Amino acid sequence: MRSMKKALLSAALLICGTAAFAKSPWRVPVHFAITNDAGMGNSWFVVGSHPDLGSWNALEAVPLAWHDGNVWSADIGIQAGTGFEYKFVKRPTDADNYPDGNRTEWWPEENLSFSVPAEPEAPYAGKKVVFLCDWPEPVQMWYCMLSRPELGATTGEWQTPTMTKTGEGRYEISGVGEPGEWMQFTFCHPLEGEEDPGKWWWYHFRPTDEEETDFWSPLDAFCVRDAQVFGYEPVPTADGWVSGSRIVSTNVHSTADGIDGREIRIYLPRGYDENTDRRYPVVYFSDGQNVFQPGGTYGCWNAETAADREIRGGRMREAILVAVPCRTNEIAGMPGTSEYARLWEYLPGTDKLMTTDLQGLGANYAKFLIDNVKPTLDYNFRTLPDRLNTAHVGSSAGGLLSLYLGTAFGDVFGLVAPMSGVYNEEYIPNFRQWCLDHPEAVALPGRVWLDTGTEETDIGELNLYESNWDALTLLLYAGHVSNKSFHFGVYSGWAGEHNEPAWADRIADVLRFLLPATDEFNPLLPRTVSLSEDGGIVVPVYAHSTPSLVRVPSLSGDPRTDPAASTVWTLPEPAERPWATTNCAPAAAGFYWLKDE
Repeated sequence: MRSMKKALLSAALLICGTAAFAKSPWRVPVHFAITNDAGMGNSWFVVGSHPDLGSWNALEAVPLAWHDGNVWSADIGIQAGTGFEYKFVKRPTDADNYPDGNRTEWWPEENLSFSVPAEPEAPYAGKKVVFLCDWPEPVQMWYCMLSRPELGATTGEWQTPTMTKTGEGRYEISGVGEPGEWMQFTFCHPLEGEEDPGKWWWYHFRPTDEEETDFWSPLDAFCVRDAQVFGYEPVPTADGWVSGSRIVSTNVHSTADGIDGREIRIYLPRGYDENTDRRYPVVYFSDGQNVFQPGGTYGCWNAETAADREIRGGRMREAILVAVPCRTNEIAGMPGTSEYARLWEYLPGTDKLMTTDLQGLGANYAKFLIDNVKPTLDYNFRTLPDRLNTAHVGSSAGGLLSLYLGTAFGDVFGLVAPMSGVYNEEYIPNFRQWCLDHPEAVALPGRVWLDTGTEETDIGELNLYESNWDALTLLLYAGHVSNKSFHFGVYSGWAGEHNEPAWADRIADVLRFLLPATDEFNPLLPRTVSLSEDGGIVVPVYAHSTPSLVRVPSLSGDPRTDPAASTVWTLPEPAERPWATTNCAPAAAGFYWLKDE
């Protein structure tokens, strides 16, 4: 091993509140750094005992970024309230050797260790489950916790509690599993006289008409109905079924110079028509002709199928997806080059299209999305229009566009997923330099998914694989935190190719990362207040909620209609952390209601 001059570990930690502390789904940025010359073609990573550090699998180690003086460092999000062991590992990053986890050097010999301070514990014990079905009693829930967010990564013993019937066609149970953790589960009805579970009635998740499997979700309170998971109790419909997703189309006019208007396709999630009080985040896609079935000339991402599966499984927020097709007309004076027209439209305005004098139309295209497409969606559909509910996903040149939108137009697009993007020096020298000169812009996106494939070393004579490692460095330089605001993925084999089937294989993971199911307020979570020792009222505060404490003069008073009702306290802005409590001192004696928005 090369001479080790110095190894450093530092941590940026924040402890909140004075309540009891425990393990939490919150990820705390921990700063890792090592000083060493890794040698040509190698990089340093961190691997450790916790799933956030790859569970000792070198192929899942988290990359560090090189800095002057051969310092390799990065902030990595580690689960609050956990202790872990770790090592630094040096690996080759070239496409041929990266998939081989045996080509590694580990340092030091003895494991290093660290403990991440805990967050306040959940104001409830275990998870709450509501199961709506027409089964007779008894109904059992079978569940097991997951060591990582992946179906089948079960840990420990399966538990089989019996649910309580609380109404006709309604079963409930509370206190199952661990708050904040992923859980795999299903339901069953033991048939009379049958002791063999293989002969019981089982209720499974059905991702497609041909498949069925267990459910798996991170939600702490949820309702299961129609073989789907909901983070709320869905509105009953006349036929008793939740409406499915659907795709509609509309034409959008363009006011942006050089950008044509076009027909876009819009995916509306399940229950859109009956849940009229719900608003939705929006995901915009470039190369929209390939996004939904039947796809385009080069294939299909099947994004609507992936979204259906992730939403129905309780792993992704219900969302509106917008497929915006690429430019297809030829460039004047360059016959037979419709593909170049697409590249021109997606190219950042900082650079020229390869060997031409054509300045990139990316800024004009952004204007088309911001001034024409987005207002069409916001006016005609129930959207959440703010930046942290507005995403963009693209691949190849569309991936470059996605990163450009998240940086140069990060005040609009707060969630981006550039897949297999083109970041080569010879293709976008000016935009690369702009990113280095404007780290504050590169830091803007609330979440960035970046990925590449080991088969992308010669795409149009460009090594996209290597250029994505450059993009990784730019994002880490700007302060993005792996496991928190940032994900970097490397795929190999057929999944690492540069084509629609490869991107279709990744899209479910992309959507789950950009729009996790836990990223909105869950009205099924317990909302019980209690008295503190000093006479104040202890209020539970959940992520993305804005709770208010409302006083009414009598127990029969309704805070929604009673003219004497008064709000005595409101959280000033939506909570960010998964859970906490706040002590509110009431203005006067009376009866108090907790209202969450």
